[in-house]
Amino acid sequence: MVQGFETSRYIGAEYTAKTRHDTMRLAQISSALIYVVFVILVVPILVYLPSGKPDETAIITITKHVTWVLPFLLVIAAFMSQLSAAIADTVGAGGLVSEETKQKIPARASYPILIALSITLIWLFDIFQVISIASRAFAFYYMMQAVIAVLVAGRTLSGTHKIRLQLWYGFLAVVLAFIVLFALPAE
Repeated sequence: MVQGFETSRYIGAEYTAKTRHDTMRLAQISSALIYVVFVILVVPILVYLPSGKPDETAIITITKHVTWVLPFLLVIAAFMSQLSAAIADTVGAGGLVSEETKQKIPARASYPILIALSITLIWLFDIFQVISIASRAFAFYYMMQAVIAVLVAGRTLSGTHKIRLQLWYGFLAVVLAFIVLFALPAE
């Protein structure tokens, strides 16, 4: 329900360390409260668990007592989860744009472009293609991180430790390159 704790990392140019700390703390407290409230709401229906050792069908047995509210809760939960993720991803992407352009493009200025690109992507491709594109983008990003790790290990380490890490990070980069090049949408 509450996503994007890492988003606070990307708002350093616009907010103080205290504000970022407070946002992280508030996000963690909010998610903890959501989990506690969930447990409080679930406990009353546990009396409907079959006696003895519960099995896989126990969840079906007890959910019949709350089925009237489940569709509403599932729709609200799905909507809020996606909204939370979209906001966190947009803020994170804006922070990356700002970081990678050495603050020549402020995060706030990149939001309309990022949102327009996202909408265009959804309009042009079906959902499985979008997921495939996103997966390839993640794989490409992490492939580049692995390549950077190979280079950093080469500059900062020595001996067998250096070789071992360079081989490992190089292997990861190659695997990720295969994902970038050959990933197919699951249809």
